[in-house]
Amino acid sequence: MARPIRHRRKDKLRIIPSRFDFSDSLRAASNADEQALARFIADGFDDIDIVFIDCAPTESVLTRAAYHASRYVLVPVRPEYFATIGFPLLQRSLEDFRRSNPTHEIDVLGVAINNGFYDGGNDGGPEKQRAMADISREAAKHEWRIFGNEILFSRGFPKIMRGDHRYSGNAELFFLFAEEVRRALSEKGHLS
Repeated sequence: MARPIRHRRKDKLRIIPSRFDFSDSLRAASNADEQALARFIADGFDDIDIVFIDCAPTESVLTRAAYHASRYVLVPVRPEYFATIGFPLLQRSLEDFRRSNPTHEIDVLGVAINNGFYDGGNDGGPEKQRAMADISREAAKHEWRIFGNEILFSRGFPKIMRGDHRYSGNAELFFLFAEEVRRALSEKGHLS
């Protein structure tokens, strides 16, 4: 069983890491029920305000189950060429899901720039600037917010995931991003 990670401040962030064996067993299933899987994912989170379901960037039964279990989608994207090619496919995926599930409301809460690729003080140079222009155009086309706080690379995340809180690196900056997400949900009337 994965242990939740708790931050040592008054507010808590719980992260329940994914399990590879879970997705492997679903791949072998011929008729995985997306809605039953969504109920399984959502079970036990009635007292939690925000649950993040981390999905691979490709369309799968897990992605569709996450759509069923969710009200909003948070889109992490790296500011690099290959990521921006796949970025527009999300809108098509959401449109297909909405057509198949017209009573389920699901929207993009925002786009999170995952700046993990650029390490060691490198600002990404011209490639990041071109990719950010592509991301900005696509987000504007669909009226998706781009969060101002980027998710930065941190050697602290793996340490924290293992329960070692002695060195958090840039992981502390994640809470700036988390606060921005909380505000976005508050603006939509989903958090106080």
